[in-house]
Amino acid sequence: MGMQATVQRKISQLVRPFLLDDPDDNAKNEHGENLSRRDMLFGKGLGAALLGGAMSIPAFAEKTVEEEIAEQGKGAKGYDPLLRRLVERCTYGASKEDLDLATEMGYDAYLDYQLDHTNIDDSDLQDRLSEFVSLNWSAKQLADAANEGNYEVFYEIVDSTIVRSAYSKRQLYERMSEFWRDHFNIFIEKDYMYYMLPTDTRDVVRKHALGSFPDMASASMHSPAMLIYLDNDPSSKEAPNQNYARELMELHTLGVGNYTQKDVEEVARCLTGYSFVWEYERPNWGKFKFYNWAHDKKKKKVLGYEIPKKGGVKDAQIVLDILTNSPEYAPITGRFIGRKLANWLWGYNPPEALVNSIADTYVSSGGNIKKMIKVALSPEWLVQSLPKMKRPYHLVMSTLRMVPSEIIDFWAIRYTLSLMGHEPYQWSPPNGYADTLDYWAGGLLPRWRYGSYIYSQNYNPVFDLSAFEGEMDTDTFIKRVSNTFFGGKMTQSDKTILGNYAGDDIASVWRRREVLGLAVSSSNFQWY
Repeated sequence: MGMQATVQRKISQLVRPFLLDDPDDNAKNEHGENLSRRDMLFGKGLGAALLGGAMSIPAFAEKTVEEEIAEQGKGAKGYDPLLRRLVERCTYGASKEDLDLATEMGYDAYLDYQLDHTNIDDSDLQDRLSEFVSLNWSAKQLADAANEGNYEVFYEIVDSTIVRSAYSKRQLYERMSEFWRDHFNIFIEKDYMYYMLPTDTRDVVRKHALGSFPDMASASMHSPAMLIYLDNDPSSKEAPNQNYARELMELHTLGVGNYTQKDVEEVARCLTGYSFVWEYERPNWGKFKFYNWAHDKKKKKVLGYEIPKKGGVKDAQIVLDILTNSPEYAPITGRFIGRKLANWLWGYNPPEALVNSIADTYVSSGGNIKKMIKVALSPEWLVQSLPKMKRPYHLVMSTLRMVPSEIIDFWAIRYTLSLMGHEPYQWSPPNGYADTLDYWAGGLLPRWRYGSYIYSQNYNPVFDLSAFEGEMDTDTFIKRVSNTFFGGKMTQSDKTILGNYAGDDIASVWRRREVLGLAVSSSNFQWY
């Protein structure tokens, strides 16, 4: 009860800042005058001018990189549009530092650099992660901590994920970790997930995010978190549970329409006995275990393939080999993965030729994820791409990356993401968070509110805004905003709108912070 009370108290403290025109919580300017949330967010018609475009597709988002290059012309200033698009797809926000590095390295070298993530020095991130003591704990250790009243470790999986996304130099690796978290989605609120999910994230998703898809799928099949989440842990020969068997084919490999109900039943039989160590008193509680006595030892037939009797634990691995490596079904799995990967990295509604190219690479490489990524992000394809709308998690991470920041209390970030419907590990169905425009384009009000508050310095995280302080005229200030948040690519119309809003009050600290909030609330920042 003590912890619940603390949680409720923190939530109540966090809710109010996101409520427009709260009479008890109006911000004040430097003169002590009340400044309503509505004034901050929509003052002088800026809501319509800057934010309205996020609801629909803004004009710039209808231009391919090819068209941007044509408009830029020879000798024009600014970052190369194709290189910029690559950095945007590889990161949670193309900061000036990222763009400068990519410009120095060149397109191919930068992509190879991000793909070779283990050779990127990320020591600063490791220092940040040192406060999360449970990242390498077993499920048993996490459960023991809970039994001793230490519930704070449950939040470390979410908080460390945020830290990695925001501050890691291995940005493509982190973006692909998010992709696979959705692909092999597990809801943290179910059963033992607070104990089991951290090990799944570490040993399945993060271990294989840039490795081999068949290896990742196999690791997932042996993950107690996945087996419990999809109800395979009690599955036995007397009562085979079909839930995981169905999702293994529908969501993880083949996709809808490429298997029959009979295949689901047969795969479920192959998976009987796949569970975990139940006895809590044992030190390996929570780890994978195959119970031979619960396994259906009779002959099975899956997707036309005969599986001999008495195969035991190998039955399920044979199934996975059929799904991921067989001549008949590897191309189908390759297309299913290829379409999702293209949608993630290239953009909405990827060309069929690109999907086919990724699928062919899947087959020829045995499911090598790095090679598939290189196809999706190849210059000949990326030059045809259109901008995407940032999902809420991407949006929040990009604000953390644009200027130096420190997260003092993770409650504010978690709650912000929950308001936007995108807190990590909180999607209940097994299909993972959507990666479509129509799903996310409707929930914009929390995004705008977030923009109005994030740089106010009244709430966590804390930002170093020194680059926007000191004596300067409006043009200089707006140029710094453009360089910091847009890589110098802010549209002239947005420059004009924000410059007019800053106007004669450019010396005001509050007015400058309002401009920063409006900039990140603009459609040009909401898209990438």
